[in-house]
Amino acid sequence: MAMYSLIQFLSILVCYSIGSMFGDYQFLWVDLLLIIPLVALMGRTGPSDELSKQKPIASLISVPVLTSVVGQVIIMAVFEIALFLYLTHQPWYRSPPPHESGYNPKSSENVINMGVTSTFLFANFQYLCVFLAYSISKPFRKPLRTNGYLIVFLVIVYILNVYITLQPAQWLVKLLQLDRSFPNNYLFIILITMLINSVVCWFYE
Repeated sequence: MAMYSLIQFLSILVCYSIGSMFGDYQFLWVDLLLIIPLVALMGRTGPSDELSKQKPIASLISVPVLTSVVGQVIIMAVFEIALFLYLTHQPWYRSPPPHESGYNPKSSENVINMGVTSTFLFANFQYLCVFLAYSISKPFRKPLRTNGYLIVFLVIVYILNVYITLQPAQWLVKLLQLDRSFPNNYLFIILITMLINSVVCWFYE
């Protein structure tokens, strides 16, 4: 949950840098479709059948825990900011309109733009990426594959995230307030960056 909050905080900072903000249904997509089911299902992974000689960490304020959290935050920030900077330097990139009096960060032009959509799509994968990194089972829990409900959910939600990234239905585009003016090659860059991000997170953890 802490990493979820930190990833969302990073995403909002990126959006604020261009005077924009996630839409209400984008927040609902993350909270209701991704995070709540993950939290509900992750506890179904059972304890290991064998006792380990290794003692679990007894304190949250310890070097291994802080090193893990800080390191993962840095990794997430580097990938998210790098993707955003790459986007803003493309010749086809369109920035949000200039701020005027009565500026509202949640007005349609400040939600439906390339920067917000790219950040939202990439962050959706980052939540799952860091969840998997922290689901390493040994030596205290059973392997993740033993949690059938969670595996099914992860497969479904990964497919959904790829779907809304590449070719979502028009009603879903309107609901989530997505900008669909990206060239196709950039959408695949989001997916490739996500894969690299996932591998780095996994090996770091």
